[in-house]
Amino acid sequence: MKINRWIALAMIALLVVGVMGIVSYRVFAQNSSQPAAQSGTEEPNDGTDVPGQDSSDEVPPAQTGITADEAQAIVEKAYPEATTIAVEFDREGGKDMWEVELDNDLDVKVDAASGEILYSEKRD
Repeated sequence: MKINRWIALAMIALLVVGVMGIVSYRVFAQNSSQPAAQSGTEEPNDGTDVPGQDSSDEVPPAQTGITADEAQAIVEKAYPEATTIAVEFDREGGKDMWEVELDNDLDVKVDAASGEILYSEKRD
């Protein structure tokens, strides 16, 4: 009878360790996919988030040539067969741009100053 009790306790311990491992893995995987936060510099939410659009670490300057909605309209006009999933502000190589994600696996970069489509790339 004591052997059965030891086996049951060992199986419970293995189950607990396994569950803890799964939870730790999920937490680690979730945290590693997000960019690291800058220490001590958290920007307040000013309520300007546009519904249906992702907010990113890059915050658009108050004065860009075009808004996120205008960038979305430009891309949807250029790709009428696709629907917008998200619009994010991005800064690459010192250039401000809007990244418009489409449901056909394309990311389209639009110059935030002129509204010109810079390039599009296929998402992985």
